[in-house]
Amino acid sequence: MERIEEGAYGVVYRARCVESGKYVALKRLKLEREREGFPTTSLREISSLANLKHENVISLHEVVVSRDNLLEVYLVMEYAEYDLKEMLDDGKFRATLCSVPVVKRIVFDLLTAIAYMHEKWYVHRDLKLTNLLLCLADKKIKVADFGLTRKIGDPMQGRLTESVVTLWYRAPELLLGSTKYGPAIDVWSVGCVMGELITGKPLFPGRGEIDQLDQIIQILGMPTVKIWPGLKDLPHFGKLRSGDGIQVNEYNMLDRLLNTYTSPLGLDLVDRLLTYDPEKRITAREALQHAYFTEQPGPVDSLECLFR
Repeated sequence: MERIEEGAYGVVYRARCVESGKYVALKRLKLEREREGFPTTSLREISSLANLKHENVISLHEVVVSRDNLLEVYLVMEYAEYDLKEMLDDGKFRATLCSVPVVKRIVFDLLTAIAYMHEKWYVHRDLKLTNLLLCLADKKIKVADFGLTRKIGDPMQGRLTESVVTLWYRAPELLLGSTKYGPAIDVWSVGCVMGELITGKPLFPGRGEIDQLDQIIQILGMPTVKIWPGLKDLPHFGKLRSGDGIQVNEYNMLDRLLNTYTSPLGLDLVDRLLTYDPEKRITAREALQHAYFTEQPGPVDSLECLFR
């Protein structure tokens, strides 16, 4: 019916099923320039969506190949009308979206989806507001865009690329060159998302990797081997030297940034999600048990309140 957006790996359209009359998202994969077969990102996206069935994960209905052209491959997916970034930028949604009960519902449902994925050994590797969609059919948040998703083992086998996760949501171990990482990088991204929803603006809007590290340090303080024993073993540990674009800050300033927007329990949860050491960072399943979600006001029952 219309083109919605275009990315590096595909073009997404809004379409309508002629049999049911329901709207779907139709993603045409970009295969014309592929010289080495089916692209890895598309294979990962199809495999991940086929194996992940959860109310807060976007649904894959089917994969369709054109009869006339084998390079025309479409993913037929659940249609969601909004992403959280465009809603946050829209004045009519912003105040309600950033209200405590709505933030609690979004973060709780996001953590529920991520805990489910991690227990199935999937790491999303690109959580951010634009990849969190709101479906009007059931008024639920849906995690989307699984092109960078990987299934990993325990213990980790082999090396992974550190060039994943959009910069503003990228965990410090990735910025410092780690190629052996796990679900904790998604948890860091959830912390960035939560902070952005609470304040209405990104926590760490870096202009490059060094500036990203600097912005994190200016809010969370300089990481040390004492609080993060594995820090010195990371390939880019040397980037933390003062004078290379990094300014020294020894103190955690997160409370000054958030305490006018959220409760002490909300601040504590963000702090645990943004723990430097990935081994000590709270897990998605543990975060769901945090007292922040049970203190008053509690999470709204439905995100329908955004459209009243």
